[in-house]
Amino acid sequence: MLALQLAAARLINDKHITLRGNKMLKKIMLATAVVFSFMSFQAAAAKEITREETSQYVHMGDISVGGNFVSSEDALAAIKAKAEKEGADYFFVSRFTRGSIGFGTNAVLYKEK
Repeated sequence: MLALQLAAARLINDKHITLRGNKMLKKIMLATAVVFSFMSFQAAAAKEITREETSQYVHMGDISVGGNFVSSEDALAAIKAKAEKEGADYFFVSRFTRGSIGFGTNAVLYKEK
């Protein structure tokens, strides 16, 4: 991405790009930056792992979400979001619960060694 930005800056400084082209180039550079930032954000997402995989990582702590979710998938999405907020690389769902008002879950957080 840096190479693309440097090339764009050289073209602009050399006056090879008209005003209209300059605006288009800025849009392309912005779109490229957004795509790369989205890709790096995805890389930071916490990943669910199995019990067997937990020994490969360092324990960070335990989290839970309340039992007020309509489905187990909603509870899993909430626990994943909470794991990411805590900075975990991985999480292991240790328990799903189903109460009178909905689903909840507990998870153990892990990070790379």
